[in-house]
Amino acid sequence: MSSSLEVLDQESIRCRSPRPPSPAILYEEHDGVSEKPTLQPRATPLPRLQVSILLFMLLSEPCTAAVLLPFINNLVYEVGITHGDKSKVGYYAGVIESLFFATESLFILQYGRLSDRIGRRPVLFIGLAGLALSSFCFGISKSFLGILISRALAGALNGNAGVIKSVLREVTDETNAASAFAFIPAIWSIGFTLAPALGGLLQHPAETMPNVFGWSSTLKTYPYLLPCAVIALVPTGGLVMGWFFLRETHPVLGKAQAANMYQLVSSNSSSETLVSPAESDFSETKSSSPPPLRSLLTPRVSITILNYALLSLLDISLVALQPIVFASPISLGGLGMEPATIGLLLALQGLVTGTATVIFVPRMQQWFVMHYAIKFHIAGGLGLWVLVGVYAVVSCASPISFCCLLLFISNAPPNAMSLGATNGLAQTSASVMRAIGPAITTALFALSANGGAGGSFLVYMILTGVNGLCVGAGMLVRPEWTDIGARAY
Repeated sequence: MSSSLEVLDQESIRCRSPRPPSPAILYEEHDGVSEKPTLQPRATPLPRLQVSILLFMLLSEPCTAAVLLPFINNLVYEVGITHGDKSKVGYYAGVIESLFFATESLFILQYGRLSDRIGRRPVLFIGLAGLALSSFCFGISKSFLGILISRALAGALNGNAGVIKSVLREVTDETNAASAFAFIPAIWSIGFTLAPALGGLLQHPAETMPNVFGWSSTLKTYPYLLPCAVIALVPTGGLVMGWFFLRETHPVLGKAQAANMYQLVSSNSSSETLVSPAESDFSETKSSSPPPLRSLLTPRVSITILNYALLSLLDISLVALQPIVFASPISLGGLGMEPATIGLLLALQGLVTGTATVIFVPRMQQWFVMHYAIKFHIAGGLGLWVLVGVYAVVSCASPISFCCLLLFISNAPPNAMSLGATNGLAQTSASVMRAIGPAITTALFALSANGGAGGSFLVYMILTGVNGLCVGAGMLVRPEWTDIGARAY
């Protein structure tokens, strides 16, 4: 019993302990005048178990989104929606890729606000179950309508994106938040490395690996079931891990659970009365409720979300354009690559960008240059059509910018009770842009392939203009917002 009390006491103290001061240089102020700077505190060790579970959960979304990239063109052509016209594949591929984010944008904000009311865990579990189910449904779809329904289902049930970022901020402090958030783009890079490789390798397995899968009539009937089923194991694993090991981090509900644990232990103990250290904190905040949505739209929140939305538009446009350019015939402005080759190239790009993010983002926070990363993101991303290798290197600017923006968003809400709603609002804006981007970009590529205005360079000319908007929005970010410890609450 004593060991149980000790564990509970440590957990309660950790839950209610104030966050350490900012890792930025602190200044003593007297009469409004800054004097000699003090030394930076040492970084708090990351809560490895909680962060690892959250990152594994986050891996589900890029994996389920990217597994179809190597074979999306072939899938659209095989279901017959283009009636044999390969020049129209880009239109329908863009609709499929956009639909996930279109339906997600309708629900993600509500999931974020719901997590502020009922807790983070239930919302995360709904999203993970939805991703696993929709991935399996996509693999058994034999019609264009079935493909659309499965992608819409994935977006409607996925409430993970914003909530995971809220939880990640709640389990870290100002001294280690940058290190934790640096893994978010890295996880997306891993997903966009692993999933395309599996998608290209495992599609049509009865034909590409007849000695292993040639006996399966199911895989002959559903040639894309195997990669989708394998990827569905990722959200399933995240659901199991979270169910048993992820703690509730809601600022009120988490403390309430800790208080209940103390009461349970004290009821089984001797006549000794046990009082939870979190009890006073809970009594102060139990009447709190999420603020109205209108109160979130401060200049700091609005400008940060604007940058996040524009960067999402440019990034997803390039992501959607990539496999279509790779797979389209040379006569239509593409490179004529096979699905396996496309998967390998996308995996290489994901490896490069993920490694760069983990290495540079924590150091950028220490060097106080995060706002420069936002202002100059993806300046060279349009080199895709020139050289794939160069594109893989310059695209490192995108995940680094995303990581910096995620940190700013987590610090921007006016109070702790609105963190989920703020992340939900940011994710909604990003989802809207990610719904628009692929449809427009792939349609422009198809228009170029058919000899439209601007020739084969039309899509790249327009993306160059979007890139200019991103840089302009980055100029609106105020330098004082770039300190990880400069939270609005």
